Amino acid sequence: MKSENDNQVDINLVCKKHNLDRFSLVEVSSFISRTKDIRPVEALQLMLEVNDLESFLKELKSSVIDADLKRRLRRMGK
Repeated sequence: MKSENDNQVDINLVCKKHNLDRFSLVEVSSFISRTKDIRPVEALQLMLEVNDLESFLKELKSSVIDADLKRRLRRMGK
């Protein structure tokens, strides 16, 4: 069984790694969490694993736009 401490992420480490202030960290991690449908702590863990956050976010935004476009096109086809 995992303890609560196993699920925690070092916020300062994430901020330093990606040169973010805490407000930006909340915005980015919230976007990742909503987009990937994961818990906020998982989004922070993912941010720690990613080396190029800017490229990761561009790819994620692109996938959101693609999914939205496909959804709209399906609606128009009905």
